[in-house]
Amino acid sequence: MKRLLLVLFLAVPFICLADIKTDTLSKLPEAGYLLKNDWKFHAGDDAGWAVSTLKDNNWQAIDPTKLIRNLPQVSDAQICWLRLRFHIGDELKNKNVALAIKQIGASEIYLNGKLLIKYGKVSANYKDEETYDPRIQPLTVQLGGNSEQVLAVRYSFNKQNWYAAYGRSVLSVTLSKPENAWDVYDTRLNRYSHRSFVFGVFIILSILHFAIYFAYKSRKLNLYLAGFTFLQALTFLDGLTPSWRSNQSYEFYRTIFYLAAPATFVYLLFMVYDLFHLPKNIWIKLLGLLALPITCCQLFASFGDFAQSPYAIIIYLETIRIAIRALKQRQSGALLLLIGQITALCFFCAFNFYKYFSPDLSYNIRLLLVDMAFLPPAVVMSVLLAREFADNNIAGVTVKAGRRTFAKKPCAGTGEATNISNAKRIT
Repeated sequence: MKRLLLVLFLAVPFICLADIKTDTLSKLPEAGYLLKNDWKFHAGDDAGWAVSTLKDNNWQAIDPTKLIRNLPQVSDAQICWLRLRFHIGDELKNKNVALAIKQIGASEIYLNGKLLIKYGKVSANYKDEETYDPRIQPLTVQLGGNSEQVLAVRYSFNKQNWYAAYGRSVLSVTLSKPENAWDVYDTRLNRYSHRSFVFGVFIILSILHFAIYFAYKSRKLNLYLAGFTFLQALTFLDGLTPSWRSNQSYEFYRTIFYLAAPATFVYLLFMVYDLFHLPKNIWIKLLGLLALPITCCQLFASFGDFAQSPYAIIIYLETIRIAIRALKQRQSGALLLLIGQITALCFFCAFNFYKYFSPDLSYNIRLLLVDMAFLPPAVVMSVLLAREFADNNIAGVTVKAGRRTFAKKPCAGTGEATNISNAKRIT
């Protein structure tokens, strides 16, 4: 009996602590607060589910920040409701905050029973549904005067909607200070501008080397480089798509990216071999063919991104090995190519390290890492081929000039023989 009383005595503090609301927001952090926990889900549609007084205790718990393929109940329902009760401190009552929202479907957002905004068109019918992703564009709202706030979302995502791999988050809502939310959004827009610039660089290089190839068809390496830079441009196509808000258009870009990204490394590998006139043995060809299963993984598996990174590193290491071999043989361009490939590999590894282990890295540093991971191989190869093309043109002009000089110069004795013949005719 004494032992039972002792256990109950020790358990009382833990029971009390369990009843305390530990997720009460008294102050918003600078980076914002992601509303991830305590969401409730219910399939179906009922306008009454928007009211704040609704009893939703028997609704299914859900984490809407998960990828759509990991939440089949959402697409199976065709149309559903999501609800969240969260608590705020006195400092946030009746204060303006910003909601930064990302989603893959269509939604109607309610706060404390009041409709705030509609993103797309919610419908259980695929033909009527219009998916829309606000891409964290801030929505400024005023919180209520009570400690408990109720966020309700009417949501739809039809099974017929296409998405690559495991898709994107069903719904992600971050509470932030309005000024901080707009700073983050402006940074995101700057990222799009920067990626559109890199897209333009690759497109210009692609057009340039297509033109060189048509003028100098005996060197097919220019055609390969044109294809390589064109595929690289496709991986930066999202720089032109900040206004692409529907699921279909954005997933179209993601599909293009997953198809183009592995192929760029195959082009890079084969270009380096052709640059130094090396034969491609069976292992190199198999390494190139490995891009096909990696592409499939990116399109249909959740670990696609993890599969591509080691593949890219292997390609970089192989090209570095070939560049070192060519440098030992004192082949032209080997040193410049070696510097470019080592630079690209270092920045590619740094980018992937921070991507998976330090996701809070600033956008500006991320952009620098991406640029230096993918631009050097294209720029170095372009410089080498452009220099080769110029040298060949100079050599061709020199040969033609020599031929013209030789043709105009009279043979020795020709003039004298003509004069003698004319003198004989006069005599």
